[in-house]
Amino acid sequence: MRLFGGERIKFMMERFGMKDGDEISHPLVTKAIANAQRKVEAMHFDIRKQLLEFDSVLDKQRKTVYSLRQRILEGKELKKEILGIVENVIDILLEKYASGKDPQGWDIVSLNTYLERIVERRLEIKEDDLLRMKREDLGKEIAQCFLSSYEEREREMKEEFYHIQKFILLTVLDNKWRNHLYELDHLKEGITLRAYGQKDPVVEYKRESFRLFEEMLLSYYEEVVEYIFRFKVVEGRREVRRIEPRREVSTRVKKKIGRNDPCPCGSGKKYKKCCGRNL
Repeated sequence: MRLFGGERIKFMMERFGMKDGDEISHPLVTKAIANAQRKVEAMHFDIRKQLLEFDSVLDKQRKTVYSLRQRILEGKELKKEILGIVENVIDILLEKYASGKDPQGWDIVSLNTYLERIVERRLEIKEDDLLRMKREDLGKEIAQCFLSSYEEREREMKEEFYHIQKFILLTVLDNKWRNHLYELDHLKEGITLRAYGQKDPVVEYKRESFRLFEEMLLSYYEEVVEYIFRFKVVEGRREVRRIEPRREVSTRVKKKIGRNDPCPCGSGKKYKKCCGRNL
């Protein structure tokens, strides 16, 4: 009533001499209360509708991530999955180091620095060939660096490489998705404030959540590539701790020494005349 009835209802109730606890029967007051109630119900309906739209956006993103996760768990085409991620990373590299069509503007030095760090390879392109090269051809050269590194790891680690890839993909994806959900919760809390700036909260939420989802996927691609191509298998030494045999607790009962028996100290005297004198 305070929010939706306003001072008008308060003034009317005071004018008609109503007090706390009185039955509200005046038609003007009951009509004003009914109007306020409709406003409350309309507000709650809008909030529920808005939350449903927010959940609809999240549901689409969740289905995308769960579908990706299911493919990884099945593991039927894990190599294809990895090489698909590599293609996305190559697009990022081209945008970062060779964004224009003119090869003279490409930053091949920085690109080679990245490749040496990730796949321990570099582009061997002659300057004359580089000046005639197209971005698509540069992308193929980068892809070849990744492919040769990947196949080398396949040969070295064999079956173990399959399980390591699967573990990396699932771990990175789960971490990224968890952080993304936190960001969406934070976005949902603050997005309604944009309504005061004459912006539709639902439209703003869809736009921002899509941007965050894209950023999450790009970060996922880059991190997966970094782990897949940079991890090292360290041959650990098997540590065998020496276990001392457990000492057996003696259960023998010592024979009681008689007073006339020889003293166990070896003096030759009787026990009562030697160590047992004061007992």
